[in-house]
Amino acid sequence: MTMPITATTNTQAAKANRFTIGDALLLLIILAAGLLRLLNLGQIPLSPAESGEALAVWAFWQAEMAPAAIASPAYFSLTVLATAVLDVSDGLMRLVPALFGVATIALPWLLRRRLGAVGALFAAVLLTVSPLLTITARTVGGDAIAIFAAGLLLVAWLRHPSDNNRWPAIGGTALGLGLASAPLFYSLLTAL
Repeated sequence: MTMPITATTNTQAAKANRFTIGDALLLLIILAAGLLRLLNLGQIPLSPAESGEALAVWAFWQAEMAPAAIASPAYFSLTVLATAVLDVSDGLMRLVPALFGVATIALPWLLRRRLGAVGALFAAVLLTVSPLLTITARTVGGDAIAIFAAGLLLVAWLRHPSDNNRWPAIGGTALGLGLASAPLFYSLLTAL
């Protein structure tokens, strides 16, 4: 009697670990999103609004400067970590939001059981070509982080009842990241 249960469990595990055509298509979509969001990040100088955020990061490393106002603690913390490894530049100031913009594209794939593989891929394509999401991901600040956190919170809320116990922790992490990101998160939270 235990043999069929073990065989069924092994078959389900093999199906869950299988790399599908949908996975390959999602990787291509994420690659396209990465190109749109990461290519030539430092080509255009920072706008006055962006420079205020970047100044706070730069002032953190300058001992003789007074600390600047921080609008997004999440953006500030992650960008300070990036500047500890890489050189300070306009492109680096935009790197953290761009990476969160790319990560946002993968969120519909986490809902492929509800949306179907085609629906999840279509949603990822729409997010990839969205001009608003692209420019938000290429702008200094916490807005791209807020969009990602709200999306991840929605995914965790939708996946929690049917999946394992990791989704409440992921939802809590997304909530904490969102609260530290930007005022946009509060607007998105009310929409959820």
